[in-house]
Amino acid sequence: MGLKKEDAHVRRGFRSILSNPFIFDKFQKLLGLSRCKARYVSIMNPRSGMRILDIGCGTADILEHLPEGIDYHGYDLQPEYIDYASKKFRGRGQFYCQDAASLKVKGGSAFDIVMINDIVHHLNNDDAKRVFKIAFACLKDDGYLSTIDIIKIENQSWLARYIMSKDRGQNVRTKSEYEGLVGRDYSITEEYVLNNMYYVPYTCLVIKAGKKRVE
Repeated sequence: MGLKKEDAHVRRGFRSILSNPFIFDKFQKLLGLSRCKARYVSIMNPRSGMRILDIGCGTADILEHLPEGIDYHGYDLQPEYIDYASKKFRGRGQFYCQDAASLKVKGGSAFDIVMINDIVHHLNNDDAKRVFKIAFACLKDDGYLSTIDIIKIENQSWLARYIMSKDRGQNVRTKSEYEGLVGRDYSITEEYVLNNMYYVPYTCLVIKAGKKRVE
């Protein structure tokens, strides 16, 4: 995830092991990430020929589910993840090591889709808002934002809350708090609260949003 060191991203103890990209990939698959990403991509509905920006791409595992023929640009703060993705997906995308909250996109900024996946719960409010504004600036007028993240809900099981408390990101929010971070620049066109995306009891919020039209 593309994060600054002072953000609530826990790297102590067992969580520090996840900085290893190979272990991170295997751990994510153990949690059911492949199933989660496949379902998420079906909602996102990318098509061949689209230009896609992935902010906080991690190891870029989502490329396993994206169609051939896309123009993929992935950014993440951790050089280990970027190096791993560059080798694993050589020829399928371009990968850059940058902080999400101060992103400077290379090679133009007109993207059909900007993805912000699983990183907002690692960011404080100011940085999260900044990332959504960066995404807005990078979108074509008819492009759209696509985002997924874990959230808190009412009557959430104690197990789900316990598991989220052990996540490396310590800024898990409610649905309304998450929507507030997305901001007024966007018009949300699709929104889903999903409980069965992983093998463990996480609740995820998926949002698709376009640029709000000025009348």
